[in-house]
Amino acid sequence: MFATQTLETYPNPVRDDIAFVRLPAGATELRWFDLTGQQAHLMYLSKGDEIAQLDLSGMPLGIYFLQVKTAERWFVGRLFRIK
Repeated sequence: MFATQTLETYPNPVRDDIAFVRLPAGATELRWFDLTGQQAHLMYLSKGDEIAQLDLSGMPLGIYFLQVKTAERWFVGRLFRIK
């Protein structure tokens, strides 16, 4: 069973580009979901990645829920995409 911890995002709210800095050690996946629970994106990470940069310009405006998976836990957070 996975333990869950909060994931911090910056900047939040975001317009187009976001960088996740200091990803949890051993992070292997970054996913986000819209308010209906539909998966909006999945990014596989290389072990040891500490930064992930994403271009959100093609994503609809709104609120997204984030998950970062490691071997031992899930990190969760929210992302607000604004105009």
